Amino acid sequence: MLATTYSRAQIGLDAPLVQVEVHMAGGLPSLNTVGLSETTGRESKDRVRSAIQQSGFDLPPRRTTINLAPAELPKRGGRYDLAIAIGLLQCSEQIQVSDLERFEFYAELSLSGDLRAAQAVLPALYQAQKSERLIVVSKTQCEGLKGLGFKRIFAFDTLAEVCEFIVAPEKYSPQVLDGRESVHLKPKVDWSMIKGLTTAKEAIMLAAAGRHGALMYGPPGSGKTLLANALIGIMPPLTSSQVMMSQALHSLANIKREALTQPYMRSPHHSISAAALVGGGQRNAIFPGEISLAHGNVLFLDELPEFSRHVLDMLREPLESGEVHLSRSDLKLTYPADFQLIAAMNPVTDEESYQLTQAQIQKYRSKLSEPLLDRIDLHIEVPRMSIEELNQMPVEKVSSYEIQDKVSNAQAQQYKRQGCLNRELTSQQVDELIPDRGELRQWLGRVADQYQLSNRAYYRWLKTAQTWSDLHARGEIEKQGLIATLAFRGRVY
Repeated sequence: MLATTYSRAQIGLDAPLVQVEVHMAGGLPSLNTVGLSETTGRESKDRVRSAIQQSGFDLPPRRTTINLAPAELPKRGGRYDLAIAIGLLQCSEQIQVSDLERFEFYAELSLSGDLRAAQAVLPALYQAQKSERLIVVSKTQCEGLKGLGFKRIFAFDTLAEVCEFIVAPEKYSPQVLDGRESVHLKPKVDWSMIKGLTTAKEAIMLAAAGRHGALMYGPPGSGKTLLANALIGIMPPLTSSQVMMSQALHSLANIKREALTQPYMRSPHHSISAAALVGGGQRNAIFPGEISLAHGNVLFLDELPEFSRHVLDMLREPLESGEVHLSRSDLKLTYPADFQLIAAMNPVTDEESYQLTQAQIQKYRSKLSEPLLDRIDLHIEVPRMSIEELNQMPVEKVSSYEIQDKVSNAQAQQYKRQGCLNRELTSQQVDELIPDRGELRQWLGRVADQYQLSNRAYYRWLKTAQTWSDLHARGEIEKQGLIATLAFRGRVY
């Protein structure tokens, strides 16, 4: 007697199909599980036995073997409990289902037979959605699925209810999970709240329009964190695919959050470890780090030089490739990490205001490597303003929503012209955007030599100049935009 049910494993963002095979034969009564590598999985048979008995069914006194195939896949958590229980009941002929291959099951069982939400299950549900099977989860699981556009999901409270459903699924309707739109919150800092700082705000607009990285430097209290929070409010809403990816990554990290349509900011403390920043774990459990949790959004590093230089240098490759490769002895994973880096630091050129020696200032700044600074498009000075100057400043009448429209229009031009944002352009594509005028190219060469720009810094400068043109509806790169953005290629040193 053999029954097969279906679920999925979790290996990073991949969710390979798992067949739960149940076989009953004569011999001494026993219940053995094979193909389970984690302790939580090996304990599954005890939870399943109690849940079946408490739900009004029995386990026949037979030699029973449960196999989760393929055996080499790492399997964690109690997500397979429900699939195992249904397989046991089908194999023992306590339920009669002719087409079990139509279903995928994701729920942990309590000893009383109630269903509990499975952890890190979103990637599996996305894959199951593509297979067109009917997906069975607990009702508590549905709270985290609203607004993500799932179809064919059926939710129940108990094992007994699931058994009634799979016998006659045509009598049930799937859960309505797309009736409520994803949450959109008001920006914490509206653009109109920021007085003065005209040049810094222009640079923040550039950062938003092209998703360029930015490093703000200035004395404490000058408004760097304020500008970082204002950036979130002027960025266009996330697409549905970005919302789904964000939710999936947070699910893998066991972080519960609502589906947000506007960009958000991850802001780790400067004491963060390398594994927490880029991702890590032990053996077959590698969790996404802050750079992956900020995928498609903003990673804000305040007091940048206070971070370990070793930790900061681990950002260099993800900043170029948009992904991070993590390896352990028996597992290799790739997580997306296309984040927008926004950083802030205190030391500025006005060294006397800090009452520090030159050696102390140089030691503080030396924590930032040249290759990392080279990968940051905009270096923005945020000067301190006196209280008297602030009081004399007029209140900004332009709101974040108005600036957001301007940024959205600039991004729309970029997608129409090249199919991607300016930040993602290759060097060859950037060369094609430069007007074919000999004097302009000669001027670019002289400026690059004068400012000692590396090839990387040179092309990043041109990308920000193109973003400036898009914001001002100028079309092609022009000298005025190049001069305006050259000021943001200055060095903190």
